[in-house]
Amino acid sequence: MDHLAFAQLLGSYGEFIGAISVVATLVYLSIQVRQNTKLATVQVNNSAIEGYARFREQQNLHPLIVVKMQQGAELTEEEDVIAVNLISEALFASAIAFENTRKLEPGDANRYSRTAAGILRRYNWSLARNAPLLEAAGYSEFLDEVRARLADSPGH
Repeated sequence: MDHLAFAQLLGSYGEFIGAISVVATLVYLSIQVRQNTKLATVQVNNSAIEGYARFREQQNLHPLIVVKMQQGAELTEEEDVIAVNLISEALFASAIAFENTRKLEPGDANRYSRTAAGILRRYNWSLARNAPLLEAAGYSEFLDEVRARLADSPGH
C-alpha cells in the first residue's frame, strides 16, 4: 500500500470517527437539554409551592380574617391590609409560576391562572384590588388569563 492510499484510508477513518463524534455529541446535548428542562420545571413547581405555603401560613396566622373574607363580610382597615397581602402572596405565586411555565411548557401555564381565579372566588376577592401590583411587576398576560377565567363570575 502506498503512502497516498494509506493517507486516504486514514482520512476516511477520521471522517467516520468525526461523524460518530458529532452524532454522540448531539445525543448528549439532547439529553442535557431534556434534563435541564425537567430541572427548570421542578424549580418552577417548587417556587409555586413555596408561595402557596406562605399563603397558607398567612391564612393560619389570620383565620378570622380568612373566614370574614370567605363570608364576604366587611373588613376593618387593618384587616383589609392583611387581606390584600394575603391574596397578593397567592397571586404572585401563581403569576411567577404562570410566566415560568409558559416558557417551559406553554400548555401547562393555564393551571396557574385557574388556581388564581379559584382563590379569588373562594375568598370573595376582586382581582382589581391586586391588579395594579401585578401590572407593575409585568404580569399583564397572567392578569388577562385570570380576568378571562373570572369573566363569568360577577364582582371580579
